[in-house]
Amino acid sequence: MQEALGDPNVDAVDICLPTDRHAPTAIDALRAGKHVLVEKPMALDGETADRVIAEAARNNRILMTAQVLRFLPPYQKTAELVKSAQLGAVRSVVFRRRCAAPACE
Repeated sequence: MQEALGDPNVDAVDICLPTDRHAPTAIDALRAGKHVLVEKPMALDGETADRVIAEAARNNRILMTAQVLRFLPPYQKTAELVKSAQLGAVRSVVFRRRCAAPACE
């Protein structure tokens, strides 16, 4: 990681480490002037997440948590429908995403 953070040709990093390493590594990368995509969760608590966000602002870097579903066409269409009020006011919402659990060896 230190090699990537010290390389002036690296503009951005994608942090796919164990969860407890997300926030400290993101902060290191932001301080090194890198843009950061960090896997979920960004941090283990809200206070630490706020520190990561503040570090991105201080260094004028892009920080994004890998919440990629929002970019998929069905989710974009749903958001568009809700924002347009075409279906009326939202009264209740329940979302479930079903996928396989991680394999345990």
